[in-house]
Amino acid sequence: MDNAQKFDIRPGLWGSWVALPDADRTHIREVLEALSDQPPERWPTAHLKRLSTPEPRYLLEAPGDLRVVVGRSPDGRLTILDIYLQEMLDRYGAPKSEPASVE
Repeated sequence: MDNAQKFDIRPGLWGSWVALPDADRTHIREVLEALSDQPPERWPTAHLKRLSTPEPRYLLEAPGDLRVVVGRSPDGRLTILDIYLQEMLDRYGAPKSEPASVE
């Protein structure tokens, strides 16, 4: 893992992360690094939705059919919590989302 990376990956998810094509990892990395220093209220909502969960969780629509669930760790760093294919969400039920507020 790049020590300069501005986000974490849930330990059990490392295998899924490294299995992604380089272009997908690069895109996700760029998006999360751009978001890491901003409060969620300022995040763009076009491809990022607030999930209806007790703790703040967000669903990032990544390239193709990838969907990435992101939250913040106790120290405030963004953390990738899960990676899904849209087909799986369609088949087994998608997490409920609501638009993130933008002020």
